[in-house]
Amino acid sequence: MKIDKSSVCLIDDDEVYQFIFRRQMEMSDLASNIQVFSNGQRGFDYLKGLLKTPDALPKYIFLDINMPIMDGWQFLDEFSTIDNQLTKDITIYLVTSSIDERDMEKANNRPEVKEYLIKPISEDKIMEVFNI
Repeated sequence: MKIDKSSVCLIDDDEVYQFIFRRQMEMSDLASNIQVFSNGQRGFDYLKGLLKTPDALPKYIFLDINMPIMDGWQFLDEFSTIDNQLTKDITIYLVTSSIDERDMEKANNRPEVKEYLIKPISEDKIMEVFNI
């Protein structure tokens, strides 16, 4: 099924999940460009480098919470410093294996976060995210 063919960014240090996510995106033909980063710093640097080329910015970011170097919370803090410079809306989903209610509550208090998703994400949920 082809839709918008949006650019998607996954920021997650779990190599198995990176493979599964990329495979889901490719099999469902939902994204024209899939960028994968193993920590928040690399993902943030990528976004910051695209500020002058907004068409290249991803439409969706799927962000893990627990990662080395820069975790998901730190990424969101940094993202909020450039959010007002973005001329394209980016929808951020936290994707985590954490079922800790404190994490869920913290995510609900972050205006940048659209939804808190528990891994693994089903194909139905992916379709819901992409409004299919």
